Amino acid sequence: MAEGPTLFRVTLQVSDLVEGVRFYESLLGAKGRAIHGARHYIDCGPVILTILDPTQGGEPAQPIPDYVYFAVEGIERYHARARDMNCLSTEDIHEGVKAFFEKREPVWTGR
Repeated sequence: MAEGPTLFRVTLQVSDLVEGVRFYESLLGAKGRAIHGARHYIDCGPVILTILDPTQGGEPAQPIPDYVYFAVEGIERYHARARDMNCLSTEDIHEGVKAFFEKREPVWTGR
């Protein structure tokens, strides 16, 4: 292992675990695994993407403050999947580079 810390897990909060998991598994083309409680893990290389529904514990879901970036092989497949799911971004992220995809709302609301 390289010196220094290694990123282990990134958590995205949703307000509907079933729909949030369906969305992210469909978009990423990767099946995850249910974890006890209101969590679902999707392995993304050495980092675990956690889909968390805090509403099951009475707390509101909170959006993350910034973008999450993924490196993928065959980006055309992912782009097509995001297009088919109607979640492509129209924003310029920086200097003419478009976001790969963007949820319309940062927290899944089941709409």
